[in-house]
Amino acid sequence: MKIFFILIALLFTTVSCDTLEELLGKAPSKNQCSEEPPTPQVPLPQTQHSISTFNSCQELEDHLAQIVSTYNRESQRISTYWENQQDCSPVNIQPVNAIIEDSTQQPTNTQELSVDEADIVKVSENFIFAVKTERLEVLNKKDLSLNESLSLKNISSPQLYIHNNHIAVFGHTSQATNSYSYKPYTTVKIYEISSPLILKNTFQLRGSLLSSRLKKNGLLTFISSDSLNPWSNTSSSSQTRTLIKEQLNGLNCDSVFKPIVNDNDTSLTLIQSFNLEAPEQNFSYKQSSLLGSHSQVYMGKEGLYLTKNYLNWFYWDKRVQSTPPSSYIAKFEISNDQWSLSSSGSFKGLALNQWSFKEFENHLVVATTSRPQNQWFPGISNIALPPEPTNNLYVLKPQGSKLAIKSKIENFAINESIQSVRYINSMAYVVTFRQIDPLFAIDLSNLSQPKILGELKAPGFSTYMHPIDDKTLLGFGFSGDSSGWIQGMQLSLFDIENPLNLEIIEQKKIGNDSSFSDALYDHTAFYVSSDKKTVGFPIIHPPTYQLPSQKNYEDVYAGAVLFDITDQGFQFKAEINHNDWMTEQCEVDSSNPQDYFYNYSSFDINRVFEHSSRLFSLSRFGIREHDTKNPLLILNEQSFAPHKSDCYQITYYQ
Repeated sequence: MKIFFILIALLFTTVSCDTLEELLGKAPSKNQCSEEPPTPQVPLPQTQHSISTFNSCQELEDHLAQIVSTYNRESQRISTYWENQQDCSPVNIQPVNAIIEDSTQQPTNTQELSVDEADIVKVSENFIFAVKTERLEVLNKKDLSLNESLSLKNISSPQLYIHNNHIAVFGHTSQATNSYSYKPYTTVKIYEISSPLILKNTFQLRGSLLSSRLKKNGLLTFISSDSLNPWSNTSSSSQTRTLIKEQLNGLNCDSVFKPIVNDNDTSLTLIQSFNLEAPEQNFSYKQSSLLGSHSQVYMGKEGLYLTKNYLNWFYWDKRVQSTPPSSYIAKFEISNDQWSLSSSGSFKGLALNQWSFKEFENHLVVATTSRPQNQWFPGISNIALPPEPTNNLYVLKPQGSKLAIKSKIENFAINESIQSVRYINSMAYVVTFRQIDPLFAIDLSNLSQPKILGELKAPGFSTYMHPIDDKTLLGFGFSGDSSGWIQGMQLSLFDIENPLNLEIIEQKKIGNDSSFSDALYDHTAFYVSSDKKTVGFPIIHPPTYQLPSQKNYEDVYAGAVLFDITDQGFQFKAEINHNDWMTEQCEVDSSNPQDYFYNYSSFDINRVFEHSSRLFSLSRFGIREHDTKNPLLILNEQSFAPHKSDCYQITYYQ
């Protein structure tokens, strides 16, 4: 980290080796500098298409030991290189032009109709379940009266799933190993829905939760990761074996799939599956595992996909620096309530999020942004920022154990980055951004030959898109000027009836350049009514100011906002909030608008949702039912018992 900041400081300066070595903590001497650091004696990354597991724990241990040995050897070689860099002629750091990166039946807004996603609120036939700080609140759906309040002590960021007559509550937990170290766990509690709830089982799954999904057949899946290696030259084989067995959650070593790329990753990805339709099994889970950490998760109707980036520890390796980063993808298929690795592949660039992926008839489509890697220490003389990004779309199809590229579109929207993707029928809509917001319409009707049909340029960019109907697409994100400066949030409505001629129906700027919403980067917080005539989302308008003494509180607000969708665009409907409950429970001054948010985190409404044609708003302080035509009219409400941490940041940062 220290070296990183030094490099940034040196970008536009000229320094001598003496000065550079002093900054790096090295004493100067009198010899000449070598031209380049040594090339690591390791193979470049390649996708491993042979699907197999480790034969034994010994084979797994040997694999981890080889990674550690390689890392130690190459670290020693580069250390020797640095030690030999002696007093030399001045190093000229050439200035470069920086690239500006601008920044079911359940109420949950999900990606796939057949796959549910975790949320802080779920609804059963008779109850509404909501999680807040260390509590599960159970409310009667009829009148919002509180039926039960359960403790979720020590479970942080709890979330929910419901299937038939069972509810799963889960979140992050940890166990201290000493004063400075903690082991990450995911705790899962499964209840039978009754009055009161009946706890059926509790599980502690080792690892940090990456993601989760629930298929309609009742298969609940958690994906987590942890490191398998102690990273100590003095660790004994027995210590390593103990660590491996502990982190496998009881899984045998011969059930661990070998990594899909030959990199230096010692993390383990665990996939735990619960069948919520099998209560007679006491909801015991089955496991699959794959060596390597993974960053993106997508679950379609047929498969579960995990992607990872090549893990390059050898930052001085010019072979890697000159190659655009690739993503490596693993496809899992379900068999006997368990996910099993079936194929693997790779593609150029990095996917933004789960919306970058879509299954089409045994094919997988993915949109990516790619740029060459940062060039750290190429002989110390040519430190450069990343070159211009480009964007791509790939169509992958399984061929045996290989997830092969069938067709592709590469290098479109040069010098821009993907901000959102939405697949609608046989079309892909991709938003990229640098200064303005191009919306691309890509035809996927022939997966052997995808093609860009249309492009529309508009100010700002959307971080989330939602289809209103076959002719209309909604975008939610940031407004911007022609130079790319953020001006506030923005709702956009696009006419997509003719992909060859995309048109803007309306763009509505919301708030100021400091405004924010949970829904900008969390699609579950974006509300679309069942008739798709109303949209809503949590919103924060912090005070705008040039200097701390020049704060402008004129438009400050925290709560949620609703808009109706018309043929002409958006019509403001209402602003709703729980400010009164916050003022009462946290004993803050309702006239001070800064009490309602901190660091762009809302202390007010976090969800607006609909169920059985009824409109609700939810915060950590309570839940309200609103009249659908006049949301300011409150039909029912229930405040929650206050918890000390509900108000911690509010009172602490006054």
